[in-house]
Amino acid sequence: WKKNIALMAEYTEEQNRFLNALHNSTCDDYEHFSPLVEPFIQDGWCTGTDGHHLLRVKQALIPENEVWFRKTEHPDVKSVIPTEFNTKKVITYDAIRAALDKVPMTNEVKCEDCHGDGTVTWVYNSVDGISYDMRGECPVCGGCGEVKLEDPVKDENYPIKIKDIFISSKQLIWFAKTMLTLQLKNICLCSVTDRAYFRRDLDIDMLIMSCKPESEKELSKNPPIILV
Repeated sequence: WKKNIALMAEYTEEQNRFLNALHNSTCDDYEHFSPLVEPFIQDGWCTGTDGHHLLRVKQALIPENEVWFRKTEHPDVKSVIPTEFNTKKVITYDAIRAALDKVPMTNEVKCEDCHGDGTVTWVYNSVDGISYDMRGECPVCGGCGEVKLEDPVKDENYPIKIKDIFISSKQLIWFAKTMLTLQLKNICLCSVTDRAYFRRDLDIDMLIMSCKPESEKELSKNPPIILV
């Protein structure tokens, strides 16, 4: 989408904020989730998602001549948007930042080369000119899916609790960045099931899928930070 950056100069500041937030909500794993690497238009909404979190805004808020959105098959967004609400709680940006301030630092992060899977794919070309798709241990992380950093960063896997479900601190970091980009001081939590669903008026939806900690032992080791 970089080739369209020149067009952004023609858009309003608000339109650029929406476009940036949508693109920052997409997936960077083209190999496994290619339909999600760019925002897309569906049922009058523009959606950016990586499969774990989702941002959608009314199409009317996006420039009419916007051409960045892929015309490929996409998941049915309506299937994950709640039709009934079971809570109503205003969450402020300041409360989210306060929760993130409690997240501990770590020197171990997910390997970007294998996306934490521990394996990578490559193509081997034989002397006969035949190409073979190969898969094996990631040489960067040694197959463990994590790499060590010299300088510590926020632990993206730390548990955050929203009512009865858990999300990762990585998702809350995305949530905070999105609210900052959109200049939202608060947003309403409308539903909590196996996902947390947030809404701003009738034109912005945000959703985070839950990710349950692996064990009670992990929870006792890393007591969750309670957001709501």
